[in-house]
Amino acid sequence: FNILAGTSLGNRRLEVAGIGNFTKEEIKGVQVGGIFNELRGDLRGVQLAGIYNRSGDTLSGLQVGGIVNRARHSAGAASQIGGIANYSRSGTVLLQVGGINNQLDGNLQGLQVAGLFNRISDTLSGVQVAGMVNRTRQVSGAAVQVAGLSNHIQSGTLSLQVAGIANTADSVDGIQVACIVNRARKV
Repeated sequence: FNILAGTSLGNRRLEVAGIGNFTKEEIKGVQVGGIFNELRGDLRGVQLAGIYNRSGDTLSGLQVGGIVNRARHSAGAASQIGGIANYSRSGTVLLQVGGINNQLDGNLQGLQVAGLFNRISDTLSGVQVAGMVNRTRQVSGAAVQVAGLSNHIQSGTLSLQVAGIANTADSVDGIQVACIVNRARKV
């Protein structure tokens, strides 16, 4: 327990700080920071912070941040819930829920929900829901996109796209619903 802030090599159970935690290697447990958690290594557990969580290596657990969560790589049942945004630079994520934005430079095998924007730079195998825009490079298996304005998929076959204005997809083996434009290379 750290009254203000603390630095440690790692954590195997519980670490709590009033302001924040700096961890050099890995967490296999729970880390709670009043403002932030800064981890250079792997997270195999839970990070909870009022503002900011960062996993400098692999996220194999849950990050819950009042404003933002960042992970260099995600694996297993990696999940991020952020008041404003979530970022993962590579790997596979099960769940991302962000008040404004989710950005995944990897694969989603589950659910991505954002108040405004979702972006996946690799593969969607699951569901994207956004208040404005969903974008993904490709889809695999059953994929669904629902957005207030538009959905875009560069390649692959999807099951369902629903948007207020426009949907674009490579292939559709299902339904596209939009008020203005539905476009697919192959239906």
